[in-house]
Amino acid sequence: MARGISLQLGWRYSFGVANELLLSFLARVSSAGLALGVGLLILVLSVMNGFQRELETRILNLVPQAVVGSYFGLNDWQDDLEQVAQYPGVAAVAPFTKVQAMLSSRNVVVPVLGFGIDPVYERLVSDIDRFAPHIGDHLNSSNTLLLGAGIAAKLSLNAGDSVMMIVPSRDNRRMPLLRKFLVADTFATQTEVDNNLVLMSLEAANQLRGTAGPEGLRLKLDDLFSARSIAWEVQQTNPSFDYASDWSNTHGNLYRAVHMSRNIVTLLLLVIVLVAVFNVVSALVMGVRDKEGEIAILRTMGLSRGAVMRTFIVQGAIIGAVGVSLGVVLGVILSLLAPYVVSGLEVIMGVKFLDPAIYPIAYLPSDIRFSNVVAVAVISMLICFLATLVPAWRAAKLQPAQVLRGE
Repeated sequence: MARGISLQLGWRYSFGVANELLLSFLARVSSAGLALGVGLLILVLSVMNGFQRELETRILNLVPQAVVGSYFGLNDWQDDLEQVAQYPGVAAVAPFTKVQAMLSSRNVVVPVLGFGIDPVYERLVSDIDRFAPHIGDHLNSSNTLLLGAGIAAKLSLNAGDSVMMIVPSRDNRRMPLLRKFLVADTFATQTEVDNNLVLMSLEAANQLRGTAGPEGLRLKLDDLFSARSIAWEVQQTNPSFDYASDWSNTHGNLYRAVHMSRNIVTLLLLVIVLVAVFNVVSALVMGVRDKEGEIAILRTMGLSRGAVMRTFIVQGAIIGAVGVSLGVVLGVILSLLAPYVVSGLEVIMGVKFLDPAIYPIAYLPSDIRFSNVVAVAVISMLICFLATLVPAWRAAKLQPAQVLRGE
C-alpha cells in the first residue's frame, strides 16, 4: 500500500495534475536539461568514434602499418618477403620504394611522396583497390603516375596530362633528377593522403632512387598495436634490413590526439550532465519545501518515513528516466544526421569545415556504438538516483508537529 502511494505521489509531483504547475514546470525543465546533456554526450562520442574508426580502417589501411627496409635497397627481396610473411602476426607483405620529390606543372611546384608499388602485392596490404580499382592497368608502365586528388587540384592536372617530377640528389653534389611522367588517373580518399601521395610503379621508383631492388617491405598486421614489436623483431632477425618503422611513428600523435580529445570533450559534456542533475536536485528540494504541509499530514495519517523517502526518489527517478530517454533518442538522431547536415552546410555556404590539408579526413564521421549509448544512459541514471537521496532523506526527516504548527 505504501509503495503504491509513493509511486502515485512521485508521479503527481513530477508531471502531475493541473494544480501542480510549478513543480511540473521545474520537472520538465530539469528533464529537458538532462536530455540535452545526454544527447550532446552521445553525439560527441559518436563523432570521436567515427574519427577513430576512419583512422584505423581508412588511413591506416592506406599508409604502411609497419615497414622494414634497407638504405641501399633489397637485392633478394622475394626471398626476404617469403621469410617475413612467415612471422606470427604478419598477415601480408609487399615491396615498396619511397621517393621524396616535387611535381611541377604550369609554374606550380608541390612537394610529394612518391611511393613505388607492385599492384599485385599492394592489393594484399592496403585498400588501394577501393579508391583506384584499375591500379594494375594504370601502373603497367614506368612512365605513369597516380596522383592524390589534392595534388591534382593544386597542379590543375587531369588524367592524360604530363607532369615533371624533380628528385633531389641524395648526396647533394649532383644536379636534381628531372623526369616527365604521364598522369594515368587520380584517386580520392578524402584524407590527408590525397595531398601528398603519388603512386608509381616499383620499377620507376627504383630508377629514381638509384637502386636495383625495392627499398623495403611493407607489412600488414593482424593487430595494429603489435606493429612496433613485430617490426623490431623482423629487423633484428634479418640482416637484410637496416631499419624498421611503424604507424605509431607516422600517425601515432594523431591517434593519441583523437583519444585525448575524446576524453577531454567527454569530461566537459559530463559536467553539463552534472549541471542538469543539479537542476533535478533543485526541483526536488523546492518540491519538498512546497509539499511540507502535505508530507506532515500524510505522516500523521500513518505514512512511514521510508514511504516519504521513496516518494521523492520516485520523483527524481521519473524526471531522470524521461530526460535520459529523450537524450538517448536525441543523441542517436543527431549522430545519424550530423554527417549529412555538415555536408549540406558545406555545399550551401561554400565552406570546407574539414580541410584535409589540416585535418586527417575531409568529412565528419559518426559511429554510434551501443556500448557507449548504454554506458551514458546508465551512468546518467545512476547520478540522478544518487542525487535524489539527499532531498528524499530531508523530506523523510521532517517533523509533522513542527510543520503543522508553522502552518
